[in-house]
Amino acid sequence: MTGTKPETNGPFRLGLLFRPSYLLPRLRSISSAGDAFSRAAGLARYCCSGLGSAAYGLRGYCLRAGRRLKPCADEARALSASARSAVLAPFRRLAGLRRERELGRAVPGFRASPERAPVPDPPPPSARGPRPDVTLSWNIHVACNYDCPYCWFHGRWGEFAGRAVSLPPEEWMAHWDRFNDRHGKAEIHIAGGEPFVYPRFPELLSRLSRRNTVYVITNLAWDPAAAGGLDPEKVGFSASYHCAAAGPAEAFAGKVCRLRSAGFSTAVSIVAYPPYLPGLPGMVDAFMSRGINPVVQPFRGEWRGGRYPEAYSPAEKRLVAWLSRGGYLSAYPESARRRASDEAAARGGGEDFGREYLLAPFRTRGLPCAAGRDYGRLQFNGDMIRCSQGGYVGNFLEPDFGMSPGARPCPFRTCECVNEVVYVKGGPYGPR
Repeated sequence: MTGTKPETNGPFRLGLLFRPSYLLPRLRSISSAGDAFSRAAGLARYCCSGLGSAAYGLRGYCLRAGRRLKPCADEARALSASARSAVLAPFRRLAGLRRERELGRAVPGFRASPERAPVPDPPPPSARGPRPDVTLSWNIHVACNYDCPYCWFHGRWGEFAGRAVSLPPEEWMAHWDRFNDRHGKAEIHIAGGEPFVYPRFPELLSRLSRRNTVYVITNLAWDPAAAGGLDPEKVGFSASYHCAAAGPAEAFAGKVCRLRSAGFSTAVSIVAYPPYLPGLPGMVDAFMSRGINPVVQPFRGEWRGGRYPEAYSPAEKRLVAWLSRGGYLSAYPESARRRASDEAAARGGGEDFGREYLLAPFRTRGLPCAAGRDYGRLQFNGDMIRCSQGGYVGNFLEPDFGMSPGARPCPFRTCECVNEVVYVKGGPYGPR
């Protein structure tokens, strides 16, 4: 008798399920519902396994293809970027020329606004007595309620915050009293971050100013009423106007006038950050209309691949120099010019020297420098360094801490800080 012979040998393949000679004998051999379920489950496992193998195979193929295609894709991206840059280059040059013309017109087109209830600056604390032997810049902590793109800490707040020493006022005063016992009265410039976000800062400022002259470099993002318990003869303010965060210059000037009316010497500074240059003359005029002659500081740092202030364009350099040197004062009445001159004289000659250095830096390496002896920078971790570029003096929190005994040659090619270059030989506070 002839018939279809069951196919039982060889590995299982899904195609066998479509052959009656394979499928019918197996269907007849099912003995129960449980047996049928078991065989169906086995078939499902086989299918899933096969799909998984196929997926891994496809993934491997894609990875191999991706590795082969990556150089081509990288080259395509580079060519695309190059083509895009070539297409945009004429438009960028046109925008640059338009900006140069706009900035070039800013000086001859400057018009002074009428003064509105100007408030003269009271004499600063440093003008009310002999200059202390030691001046310190204290970066009290690494925290701020702003995040300006030209700040030294921009993008690096978290990197430094964990290394800061945070002490209550009474503990800080134990260290400051020891310092004053050893070195006498000091002139202390407190910065940060923003000092007024330091815990219990008004209390610390009040206690510190009993034996020292103190200036606070602040963004003034606080109510001037917070200065009510301080002594204007011992405390002054340097208010940094950061236009992107602080709002209109007119409102900021109003806060400055409140501090001045309370007897506090309050100066204003503005960083000549490249994106802000077209609006700078208007900001200066807003302050001048309230009797405030702002200090325009040339930007030091990097922006769009350029190193500033060297990377300023010719028109930018002319505008920044004109603003920094107070060229706009000629547009104001004689009373405003006289007031600005008197206030600058009261602050001392260091301001002018530092400004001119920023506009035309010179080599400082090898020049005798009094930093470390007459000046120091107290860092947020308690270390005292000669200047912003380094030079370890000691740890302020150690019981035997003291300033260096003498002037030493500057080890750096150029000085990086307008407030520190005044201590090199030839500066107003440098070695004689």
